[in-house]
Amino acid sequence: MDKEEFEMTVKQSINELLDVLPAEKLVVIYNFVRDISDNEDLKLDEMNCSVLSQNALAKDWLTEEEDEFWKNL
Repeated sequence: MDKEEFEMTVKQSINELLDVLPAEKLVVIYNFVRDISDNEDLKLDEMNCSVLSQNALAKDWLTEEEDEFWKNL
């Protein structure tokens, strides 16, 4: 398998996984992809820290109470 075939296989596999994920997990994936796309200098340790903390923070941030608190900003 050449590089182009490999990339297509990986992309197809990712798309298949994304199709079955619930919305709250899609947000985590979106944030991760955006972060690594925006920051070319992101080091592996920094990336792992930010990714690992997103799920924990999302439990606090993705609530109706949090939305209500921040709606006027």
